Amino acid sequence: MAKRDDSTPAVLPDLLVAGLDVVFCGSAVGAVSARLGAYYAGPGNRFWPTLHAVGLTDRVLAPREYALALSYGIGLTDLNKTQSGADRDLSVAADDPAALRAKVAQNRPAFLAFVGKRPAQAFYDRPVAYGRQPEPLGDTAVYVLPSPSGLATAFWDMGPWQELAEHIRQRRLFSAPEPDLSRLTEGGKEDMRVGLNRRLYHRIGLDLRKKRDESEFSSRVTSPALVARQRALVTQAAAGFLAREPWLPQPDATTLAAVVANFFALYPARPVPDNEGGTKFGDSFWIYALTRLLSPAFIVESGVHRGHSAWLLRQAAPAAEQHGFDVSFRNLAWRDPRVSWHEQDWMQAPLYAPHPDRALAYFDDHISHAQRIVEAHGRGFRTLLFDDDFPAHQLHATGHPPAPTLAMIFDSALRDGDELAWLRHGVEKKLRFDGRAAADARTRIAHYARTPDLGPLLRLRPQSGIAVVRLKPPA
Repeated sequence: MAKRDDSTPAVLPDLLVAGLDVVFCGSAVGAVSARLGAYYAGPGNRFWPTLHAVGLTDRVLAPREYALALSYGIGLTDLNKTQSGADRDLSVAADDPAALRAKVAQNRPAFLAFVGKRPAQAFYDRPVAYGRQPEPLGDTAVYVLPSPSGLATAFWDMGPWQELAEHIRQRRLFSAPEPDLSRLTEGGKEDMRVGLNRRLYHRIGLDLRKKRDESEFSSRVTSPALVARQRALVTQAAAGFLAREPWLPQPDATTLAAVVANFFALYPARPVPDNEGGTKFGDSFWIYALTRLLSPAFIVESGVHRGHSAWLLRQAAPAAEQHGFDVSFRNLAWRDPRVSWHEQDWMQAPLYAPHPDRALAYFDDHISHAQRIVEAHGRGFRTLLFDDDFPAHQLHATGHPPAPTLAMIFDSALRDGDELAWLRHGVEKKLRFDGRAAADARTRIAHYARTPDLGPLLRLRPQSGIAVVRLKPPA
């Protein structure tokens, strides 16, 4: 590789300050941008219209107004600062990953977003998928977005841009400092959160009582005879499911009935009763029951949210070495000193399954199931649990589907590059099915099963789709 000439002036200056919401990084400025002295000025480039469409700016900025992006918490840079033109015309020797790392470390934006796969692949020196990447840069989360260039229309997909914008909005809502709140006790914070939710639901005209009933298991039968009847129904459903999947543990009737009875006794006393946005009764049962029956000695959970599922795993396998991962613990409400907590992506920690047949990984982090399967397989895990296993026709049921989900991986009707579109709370969402990633994951799977939905059986909230996977041994 030719030596980089660090004295060569930049075609366009970086637009960077400390503490931005997001810094967008392209390969290099295009020929038209270089001539006009403005970022993303090429004809047909969707960059500025897309920022407005996903809600990151309140109007479509003109390329010549690019400096105003700072007022929206947006920064701009490129991997190659000394050349201009189309990707095919750029010299690899002019890419400067080290300089980009230094800029991120100095300015610490919340997100770094590569505009197109080319700069991301040059930065990581490996192939990448669109969406959030498993390896943050320090405190900065990383996204790879489809290129908005008019030359890349065939690969255009606004879905990853919308996902990034939603995460930026969430950060803006929750990151504003409030000194008075820091003096509240944990109980006081919980009371305030519930109170604010109550006011919000009333203001927008929703029946808060119904919402909380569905969320908190506060509407249910309580007489012993009726509870026993429900336990019998759940035991029957679990027995039928396990019988159809002989690769899973096959407990005798007494053992399975005891697992069900234990869960029914535990769930009303859970330490996170208002687990908004997290796992509810049906999914909680399958996490608890499958973990009890698998009896792992080593557990990794990615996406702990408020800590409810970490508590379930702890109850089901109290002797296991347990690790909980999340990119942010701002919502974490339950902690246990026996759990090792990691505020980072699970791939940042050098954790490998010490005994593959006694290890369990549970993923509820809205990262592609295909990606997590490849990662877990590489780290020696054989048994995995996944939440949000929605098929393609149900992608509207969650804000950030971990696509391709397992159901999509085994959907023979989907073809590589298929555009999938849906509405989520009236907002249009789109993604392109990554058939190659799905095929790669599928080759590593020996068995896959989706758990049956207990919601209709007990007249409770429908499940979000717990699935269990057995991976093939490494080749």
